[in-house]
Amino acid sequence: MPGVTNIAARLFGNAVLRPLSGAIPRRRDLWLFGHEEGAFAGNSKFLYLWVLAHLPDIRPLWITHRSDVGAELKGKGLPVCLRGSVAGARAALRAGVYVYSFGPWEISVALGKGAFLANLWHGVGLKAIQYGDPRSAASRASDPKLSRLGRIRELAGGIDPDLLVATSPFTSAHFASQFRLPPERCPPLGYSRLDVPLDAKLKRLVERVDGSEVELLRDEDVAEVYVYAPTYRDSARDFLKDAIPDLERLNDILEERRALFYLKLHHRTKVPEGWASGRVRLWPNGTDLYSAFERIDGLITDFSSLHYDWIFHSDRGAVLYTFDADEYERQDRSLLYPFDDNVAGWRARSFDELVELIGSGKALDPHPDVPRIREKFWGKRDTPASPEIVAAIEERLKS
Repeated sequence: MPGVTNIAARLFGNAVLRPLSGAIPRRRDLWLFGHEEGAFAGNSKFLYLWVLAHLPDIRPLWITHRSDVGAELKGKGLPVCLRGSVAGARAALRAGVYVYSFGPWEISVALGKGAFLANLWHGVGLKAIQYGDPRSAASRASDPKLSRLGRIRELAGGIDPDLLVATSPFTSAHFASQFRLPPERCPPLGYSRLDVPLDAKLKRLVERVDGSEVELLRDEDVAEVYVYAPTYRDSARDFLKDAIPDLERLNDILEERRALFYLKLHHRTKVPEGWASGRVRLWPNGTDLYSAFERIDGLITDFSSLHYDWIFHSDRGAVLYTFDADEYERQDRSLLYPFDDNVAGWRARSFDELVELIGSGKALDPHPDVPRIREKFWGKRDTPASPEIVAAIEERLKS
């Protein structure tokens, strides 16, 4: 009974091992990095690479439960350990800093008491998150109906980070409210996943790590590359058949413009069989979107924080495809702020409008609202975020 075994292990880890782990001396120069479901991705990935590139006095170590990810990183010469191994347990017990993008379970809850917790999070935006989202781990952990065993089981969702990275005064206030943290613990430092074009040394390392996959996205015969990256639908409803109802028509437009159209789905969204056709393709597994930003001409999304990442990077190519806006707010996730007042991109409310935007070339025009929305969500930042994040962690470690 794997489910019962997993619950028993979690209860033992949270109730017994975690308190004991607090007695182990921790090294301030050993930083453990992880990401959701063991992937090598997100803000934690790019801060890890930045530290590798710039700070020889800090030992960054990636931790994952996935043997394929571990083997890939090891093959690229990157320091990595497997969660659940002796080396992984030793690292989790000794590391002074845990860096993650969702929650501390990405590294270790049972062995993490006493480590400094830096949550880089995984996106700015308008959605209800953490305690504001009734389906989140934090909301489950804070449910007053939980039994004593239930509180121990759900402990991870109630562990607050010592530092939660925000990107502007607006997002700092939003995160502080949703996480129920003091604003000073949510400083506007920026996102490390957007540092690649701003830091030559980091860019060289990212090209070594991800460059071969990125180069395959386009060739000299391709004039334009679009990525359609819809956000996750919590209801798991089948929305793609309404989003792209006529592949042949879309292909015809792309052919005229010598363009490619990639579909990049959230990893929890089922990839439809036989969906790709001609110039409409599935985003290749293993290719990091952020490493590929400079190879893309237009990003088509909806309620995803990817929209804000894109407009940090570019005034051009921002498209908001919101054909199911009513269903999204009713069935999937509530938005805490007016959508139209907080986005900057060309709007397509139907498939016809999307095809027209691409076919006319308007999709690639600069949008006039980008500077205003960029400043609201990113401040006036034009320098890498990683040095500021590291400095904030080190400053808090001293105290």
